[in-house]
Amino acid sequence: MSWVEHVVEEYYKMKGYMISRRVKYKTPKPNGKMSNWKDIDILAVNEDEVLVVECKSFLGVLRGEKEEEIRL
Repeated sequence: MSWVEHVVEEYYKMKGYMISRRVKYKTPKPNGKMSNWKDIDILAVNEDEVLVVECKSFLGVLRGEKEEEIRL
């Protein structure tokens, strides 16, 4: 799990949601066959709503600039 997923997971846990990570699913192709497996990064559920969360991390680097690795 990425650090972004971990932060988002903890946020929604504090808000009272039940969390599932990396929920796998398949989507049908137009011809009726199944495509490759995909996953939902975080599925957050409470008594009122279901949230499907896609997590992305951005370093704030402009296109063409050199990215530097960040170590925590």
